Amino acid sequence: MNPLRYPLKNLFRLYCRHSSSLFNIRSLVLFLFLFASFDSTSFAQGAGTYQVAVYGGNANGYGDYKILTMSIANVGAPAVEGLRWASRFVGAGNGASEIDYAGGWYVSGSYWNDGASLNLYRTQDGINWQKVKVTDNQQLVDLAQSGSTWLALTNNGSVFRSVNSGGNWTLAGTAPGIGSNGTYVEYSNTSSIVYNNGTWVFVSDKTAYRSSNNGTTWSSNATGSDMSLYDLGVGNGVLVAIGEGGEIRTSSNAGQTWTKRTSSTDLTLNSVAFGNGRFVVVGSNGLVLTSTDNGTTWVSQASGSSYSLASVSFGNNVFVRSDGYVSSDGIAWSAPQAGWGNCYYDDGVVYGNAGWLMGNGGTVHQSVTGDVPNGYTMYGSLPAASGTIGQPLSYNLSGALGFSQTPTQYAAINLPSGLSINSISGNITGTGASAGTYQVAVYGGNANGYGDYKILTMSIANVGAPAVEG
Repeated sequence: MNPLRYPLKNLFRLYCRHSSSLFNIRSLVLFLFLFASFDSTSFAQGAGTYQVAVYGGNANGYGDYKILTMSIANVGAPAVEGLRWASRFVGAGNGASEIDYAGGWYVSGSYWNDGASLNLYRTQDGINWQKVKVTDNQQLVDLAQSGSTWLALTNNGSVFRSVNSGGNWTLAGTAPGIGSNGTYVEYSNTSSIVYNNGTWVFVSDKTAYRSSNNGTTWSSNATGSDMSLYDLGVGNGVLVAIGEGGEIRTSSNAGQTWTKRTSSTDLTLNSVAFGNGRFVVVGSNGLVLTSTDNGTTWVSQASGSSYSLASVSFGNNVFVRSDGYVSSDGIAWSAPQAGWGNCYYDDGVVYGNAGWLMGNGGTVHQSVTGDVPNGYTMYGSLPAASGTIGQPLSYNLSGALGFSQTPTQYAAINLPSGLSINSISGNITGTGASAGTYQVAVYGGNANGYGDYKILTMSIANVGAPAVEG
């Protein structure tokens, strides 16, 4: 039985049958609360705020109702471990505002060209970058990929295509109505390109553009929005377009028709991502919105930030924001551990074989969490350490890493059993329990945005047998 649905008079009588003494308002409210708490069907409707009419009376003829507001919140997933970041130089002196990953390659570029040429940069490890020229006298607006096929949209509406993971680019086509009569795509008013069931889609200002032949020809469809749309996400076959004034539009037919959704905010929405069965949107003033019903309804979440959030992306089973925060569900967010320099306006962020890469001016931030991903290149190595099973061992990383900036936080991956690291002092201590040679990835970083890994080889020897008498 659900006490929130049961007639109050009958609920009151039910309470009387189970009480052998006179009661007061406090006891009845307590009864209602406990009864609701232990009834397995009490909140079948899910999270929400409920206005409960509670009643109290006595044998002297006194009785009255009051309103009890009961709020039931969603249960967020446990907070995941914050990321550790390392700064990488791309070679793009004017920035790395767009970045994506597919087929073992990260490809990055910027709206601000290197001189008169539009150049892109690609890497497999985040450290060694190749420069690839696309065209002259045009500016990059967005990059997108589907497998080995990549599209690059420029500010005059040209669409360039690569079929070898960004190694070479050719002109594929031009989006209609863009680039003609001096009309250019505005970088700030054009969304990401997404690939949805054989169709490439992007929105520019208030119009959606679609191509089903890898960017050669494009058709346009009105979204119905009177606000500029800034980003586009896709999940479960649904497109979600977001923009200024809290505007949200969804499409379930690859951008042909659009439905307006309520966001309950008038703040600017900057970026949208899909993963773990939900959409996550970020925007001005630290705004975070989530939707678990394909963008139909939206819930505001605490972000832990008051800064404008430029982007959000999903990969490796977590969402990562442009301020370095990470979450598995968009509800519980963890701050970056170290190596993050308060760069709140980074744009592109993506996950691949060499960890997370995030654009930041002429550099990118690279991150790993947990095990170091395959393909991650270490910064260097440290003098080896050795010990014996059952004997204390101590190794201090402070000053030993040789980095240009002094770390204030340390970590170590793949330490021998029995050893641990002090994350503040960098001191590795303990007693080795298993013989062997271990390649330990040790990390040092600070709040100025500096952080990196080195390899420490640690050898633990077996205890030798006592010498016998001559």
